[in-house]
Amino acid sequence: MRYLVLCSLLFIHVGANAQANFIKGFIVKKPGDSLRGYLNRESDARLSKAVEFKIASKDAKVDTYLPTEITGFGFENENVYRSISYADPVDGGKQKTEFAKFL
Repeated sequence: MRYLVLCSLLFIHVGANAQANFIKGFIVKKPGDSLRGYLNRESDARLSKAVEFKIASKDAKVDTYLPTEITGFGFENENVYRSISYADPVDGGKQKTEFAKFL
């Protein structure tokens, strides 16, 4: 019984953390044109790898963009992220491209 309760709580916790939190924002495509819509607000660690974007707030198709596909994105009246490329000294100088928060 105790095992069942613990498993149930774990699934509830994981499900709650997996919910999307879309707020107004924009993406900047490679040619420099921007597109307004809604971005999924996630941790900076997750946003450094990819961002989820949709045009409309309800039941719209969600597109995932990588740092190699767009120049950047931003949340309305909040943080802006830019795509950057760098040599990672921790990973033997391997070239990486990620989103970085623009300060």
